[in-house]
Amino acid sequence: MRLRPTPIVLTAFLALAAACGSSSTKVAGTPAASATTVATSAAAGGGYAVPPTTTAATTATTASAYGDAYGGATTSPPTTAEATVTSSPGASGAAVTVITTTKGSALGDAQGRALYLFTPDNAGKPTCTGACAAKWPPAGAPSSPVPGPGVDAAKLATATHPEAGPQLSYNGHPLYLFSGDAKPGDTNGEGLGGIWYLVSPAGDPLR
Repeated sequence: MRLRPTPIVLTAFLALAAACGSSSTKVAGTPAASATTVATSAAAGGGYAVPPTTTAATTATTASAYGDAYGGATTSPPTTAEATVTSSPGASGAAVTVITTTKGSALGDAQGRALYLFTPDNAGKPTCTGACAAKWPPAGAPSSPVPGPGVDAAKLATATHPEAGPQLSYNGHPLYLFSGDAKPGDTNGEGLGGIWYLVSPAGDPLR
């Protein structure tokens, strides 16, 4: 047998609904978000109502742009002096020398500090500038750089850094120091980010 609501019950139900302000359609005077709106927002945010503003992938991409945030993520922060130092000819007058490293013979400056090449540099044009150059200072060049023993004079030249001026280059590669190298012989910048490498006396990256 089918039951029908009596007029009294129906009237009471309608009065209760009016008193509550139709809670199924609004809360405190604000229209409720529809199921479609919530679903759309969740889909745009990968399951979140509001998409995350920063992701690990974005941070990693930015940090590795110049070798783990210009190479600073894997070493102690450099001092101001280390970050701004450049090469100058030593007592022998040689601007570029050959040093011994765990990777083999590599190019060094007059003080025996390791020199690096930056693979994004193309056609001998230095491109590490700004914050990058603060971590990787360009190796300053005298007007006529002198090769030390084991250095090929035909491959030694200079480039023009857009901020620092004359910069040593070898075999077409502008040369840089690394602020994370605390003393001569350190090679903490080798291989950072897959874009910074020591340079062999032949002018090739030591990988």
